[in-house]
Amino acid sequence: MQQKICIFLFFALSIGYLCLEVFFNLLIFDQMSTMTSKLEIQQIEQMGKTFTGIGLCLILLKFALPLFTKLWQFVLAFIALGLVCIGVSFFVQNQVIDWIVDSSSEEQQGKALLISQASGTIVPFYDDYRATEYAGLKWWEFKVRAKAKLEGHHVIINPEMDADHVARKESILRDHYFSVASQCVKTPNSFGVTTALDKAFFPYIQLSKPFAEDGYKQAVMKFTECLIEDPKLYKQYVSDPMNQELITIFGTYESYSNQYKSAMNDVLAEEKKGGHRFIIQTKRQKIQEKWNTEILNFGPGVYIPPLMTQDQFFNNAAVKSHIFNTTKQNVVFKPNQPEMKAEFIQSMPNKLFKTYDAYRHFIPELGQVEPKAERIFMGQEIDAKRAYKAIVMPMVALSFSIFFLILNILSLISLIFFSNSPKLSRIFMIGTICLLLILPMVKSAQVGSTVGNEAKGSFSQYVIKTMYFYQSAILKIYSNK
Repeated sequence: MQQKICIFLFFALSIGYLCLEVFFNLLIFDQMSTMTSKLEIQQIEQMGKTFTGIGLCLILLKFALPLFTKLWQFVLAFIALGLVCIGVSFFVQNQVIDWIVDSSSEEQQGKALLISQASGTIVPFYDDYRATEYAGLKWWEFKVRAKAKLEGHHVIINPEMDADHVARKESILRDHYFSVASQCVKTPNSFGVTTALDKAFFPYIQLSKPFAEDGYKQAVMKFTECLIEDPKLYKQYVSDPMNQELITIFGTYESYSNQYKSAMNDVLAEEKKGGHRFIIQTKRQKIQEKWNTEILNFGPGVYIPPLMTQDQFFNNAAVKSHIFNTTKQNVVFKPNQPEMKAEFIQSMPNKLFKTYDAYRHFIPELGQVEPKAERIFMGQEIDAKRAYKAIVMPMVALSFSIFFLILNILSLISLIFFSNSPKLSRIFMIGTICLLLILPMVKSAQVGSTVGNEAKGSFSQYVIKTMYFYQSAILKIYSNK
């Protein structure tokens, strides 16, 4: 009797899993075709790995089902095996994605950078981390304070820096961004993307198409111009960052200038006390020499005087030249003034595609394959790999999802049709699993440029090849509109 209850419970769990997996597919598809954010992508990624682990657990439980004679045995096995399988799912999927990203070339990463930006003009993408920092608190501070609050610790903080206050402000910024972005997306695009399916798979498909650099850039700039028409987004994305950039430059100058002033005041005090004239002159000369060296290292390349006010500093010809070379803009410091919009639009190509421009010489289609003198910085390399991962990760998640969805459907079929013959049911399942694992090899699926083809080791090559096979299957399934 209890064995029948175990079989019924297994059947119910399998039906529940199938519903969850279908829900996950709909959810990830919705994120890929409407609008999304960094946090939502991460949450869906964790959810997908968890569901895949549950699917793997149910497949293994199916083989052990005849062994359970007591209900508690089945429940205990499900909990223990579930925890193990979820851990395995996280590990394997992380490894697969890492293999794919690490084996990708600079060309693929460079393309991913620009394609990701262009994709954001079709499916709006929100950078939660950037907005939360703008809201007044960096992410690590936000998490530490929130955790302290949950654990009941007393934290003395400024109301403007309170985690709840920042979360509310960030939520308002996020909702407002999506509201404006949804209007900008309605602007006709040059990619001919109209259906939800086209939007969902746009970045992945574009990686294997001829690289349309000009089209991607024009779309990004047009979309950005639309965004900054909104006063709030203009302040968040244009005036505040640009002014902060300029204030940072002045802050560096001011630091050197204050050191110069302090040193000169010490010499003046010594002179008033009747210090030796030759010693006083030597000290002044050394202070001046130090200033000359520091200000040349600072950037302008020519002498600029110390002790300038903020207005004098930004109106100095050498400083203007230095600002242009540093920020690629001919802007004069104007706190929160709309006049900065023209300067921002003029400098958009340099600002929006700064990381991509470091990679574009790796793309043969652009006719620039010669080694470049400028090196790729660590931050740029991280951004490039993140862009590539953001495109590939949803497809890997869908591949695993479809794979285990099919397996569990077949598992239920075997449970129904071979209920009187557990041995025949196991043979059916083993044969099915072998077929699904061997099929990619028989079909000789070519590892496309979108998933890399230089992964380390034969096993990883096989895993990537298998995932690519099911990624291709997903594209075919969804493209049958």
